[in-house]
Amino acid sequence: MFRLFTKIFARQPHLRSTPTTGDAPLLARLTHHSGYVREAALVRLNGPINDPETIRAVFLRLNDWVPQVRTAAISALLRCVETTSAEVWAPILKTLLPQMGNWKRWAKGPHPTTRDVAFDLLLRRDVLDVLLVDLLHSGEGKLGLVFALLNRNVLLDAHLQEIAAQAALPHIRGMALTCLLTGEMRWPTGGTQMVWVDKSLGKRRLERVYKTRPLSVDVPMLLVLETATSDKARGVRLNAADGLIAHRQNPEVIPRIPELMARLSNDLSPAMQGRMEFLERKLAEEAQT
Repeated sequence: MFRLFTKIFARQPHLRSTPTTGDAPLLARLTHHSGYVREAALVRLNGPINDPETIRAVFLRLNDWVPQVRTAAISALLRCVETTSAEVWAPILKTLLPQMGNWKRWAKGPHPTTRDVAFDLLLRRDVLDVLLVDLLHSGEGKLGLVFALLNRNVLLDAHLQEIAAQAALPHIRGMALTCLLTGEMRWPTGGTQMVWVDKSLGKRRLERVYKTRPLSVDVPMLLVLETATSDKARGVRLNAADGLIAHRQNPEVIPRIPELMARLSNDLSPAMQGRMEFLERKLAEEAQT
């Protein structure tokens, strides 16, 4: 009976999916209590999609409790992903990506999984350009995960210095600085694994799984350290102190070490003073060898 209803429903001209702004009937079907109706709406959906709320509804169906609806949702996204503009994708990704880590169903199923499709959107240049504006100027608190996921995109590398110097949020500046200092981009895969804390006590904990890649651009280390040591946020300055310790033997950095240390030493916090004492000790030891 339900299958018959779905077939009749899908054939009605006035109920066909027309993904335009404010398409209330489509939204109602995408959130309908019947999985048959949700599946039929997704099957008939074809891009471009100009309504962010429709995109949000399709994304939520990626974690639908009905396997057939999840399959229809990923097929709908694959049909619409290329033709839908970045201005529609970007705000939805900012909202939903932090939630997707709690989704239990979106990494299951045939390849590409729904997680692959969502993450691959971050590789688009136009999506990156829109999100970069937010990374530099927005004060939204959940941009850290968005930045971490964007680390997959090689095109982000050329913007790291700008982000490390000008991003509105201190933790975003700190994350970009860490990438520059380590020469490595690191992002969560969306998966988790159990790791041992103490085998003798049988204690384990669940941790995120990360992937890494090397930076694709050359880093002007002295310029990066000069900018970071003057940052107004203590957390960023602590990262800069760690970078100064790690790159103390860099020929470009060596002549400026006293000046950079003097700048950092103005921070009287125990964390900073401990780093400066360690650096002084290491420099003295290396000078004697």
